[in-house]
Amino acid sequence: MQYKNTTKSMSQIAEELGVATILEGSVRRGGNRVRITAQLIDARTDKHIWANSYDRDLDDIFAIQTDVAIKIAAALEASLTPEEKKRINEKPTDNLEAYDYYLRGNEYMARDFQSSSFTLAIQMYEQAIELDRNFANAYSRLSFAHSQMYWFYHDRTEERLRRSKKALDRALIINPDLPEVHAAFGWYYYHGYLEYENALMEFQKAIDLGLNNSLLNLGIASVYRRQGKMEEAIVYFLKAEELDPRSTDAYFNTAETYMLLRQYDEAVKHLNKAISLAPDQMFSYNIKLYLYLQKDADLKKARSVLAQATKNVISESDIFFVLMNYTINIFERNYEDALYSWSKGDEDAIDGQFNYTHHYHIKASIYGYLKNPELEKTYYDSALTVYKRMIEENPKDSRLHSSIGLVYAGLGNKEEAIRAGKKGAELLPISKEAWRGAIRVRDLAHIYAVVGEFDLALDEIELLLSVPSTLSENILRLHPKWDPLRKHPRFIALLKD
Repeated sequence: MQYKNTTKSMSQIAEELGVATILEGSVRRGGNRVRITAQLIDARTDKHIWANSYDRDLDDIFAIQTDVAIKIAAALEASLTPEEKKRINEKPTDNLEAYDYYLRGNEYMARDFQSSSFTLAIQMYEQAIELDRNFANAYSRLSFAHSQMYWFYHDRTEERLRRSKKALDRALIINPDLPEVHAAFGWYYYHGYLEYENALMEFQKAIDLGLNNSLLNLGIASVYRRQGKMEEAIVYFLKAEELDPRSTDAYFNTAETYMLLRQYDEAVKHLNKAISLAPDQMFSYNIKLYLYLQKDADLKKARSVLAQATKNVISESDIFFVLMNYTINIFERNYEDALYSWSKGDEDAIDGQFNYTHHYHIKASIYGYLKNPELEKTYYDSALTVYKRMIEENPKDSRLHSSIGLVYAGLGNKEEAIRAGKKGAELLPISKEAWRGAIRVRDLAHIYAVVGEFDLALDEIELLLSVPSTLSENILRLHPKWDPLRKHPRFIALLKD
């Protein structure tokens, strides 16, 4: 609905979407009747290539959809493959109410990465399945939603993965040749178990069966990125953008990958597009702010991103908005302001796929920068208690071992700090997961710096600068956590280079 009631010309819309033709139409519903008008327009000349109207019972909606697709393909003189013809003629469900719930689920899935959105999507898919027990597409998307819940650390239980697999198994029984089923299997193997080859095999099956949408290409690109194959990942992320020019997710992921490659100008370009598509989504601003610090150590530009975000933020307690305020104040060494910034949020922790940092830990770090050892120790002790309990419950969570290592370092327990930091890196090495593995190495380097093992810290830093990661020389220059290394000859030489 991006262009509903727009004043933009067809040529402007076509340029934004990167297309030569545009399908324009309207839908009017009255009781069980629906009237649809559709026209295909050449955006360069503003001339109609094809037009038609349909006045049918609502039950014929899928037949109308099929007819429109076939007529448009003919008007464009496009030849359809047998797989494409089969997909066009397939009817996903006979129950329109079930289909409506399915579409609502898709809408929630596309909103953001928050637990609340995924939970609502799951409810919608379950409602769809309740109305049609043979709705294979709904089962596939239900599985995907469960996989997302697991991946983004909203629920890292085996039960969550079991629910994802159960939905997939049912979809496979209903329609083993449905490409969306195999696409969902790809996400399951990738998000649930980091089984990259199995994931790519299932994604390829989906392609062979005729699927070629933005989400599928995002999946392939994401797997390549976690394998450390960043250039291959870029190819598929760009394809995802091309297939869905309105996908904030596609532009955001492309930007993140360019960031890891330290191609910062390209990253900013794609982030700007993501922000233009969803100006109220704070996660894009958060990455853009950090990009300016990575690229040029430009605190002024970073502040300008925060100012832009402030104009569009819906809630000042949004975790990404809070993080932006907190981050810029830490880099500017305005520690009292950083403490205030963090207090504006509703979250108990920074809790995502890359890190788990409890608010006690955050406050301890800030009080350390403020040279207040009493409060620093008080909060580190509290954080230690929290992390110990969490590790007992989730002993394989690499994030927690890195975090407790940093707490031990802050408390001066060198041996335990190094042991925990190494454990975090061993649980998720770069060889297994290129992006998150690099975060674990960064945390280990930080631990070494805090406990006085400067050469070991610099070994890890040099490794990180040689591979795709979020670390840059400018981050090393600016961030106060690297202050213990400032006078070390290797660190000085590193920044001079």
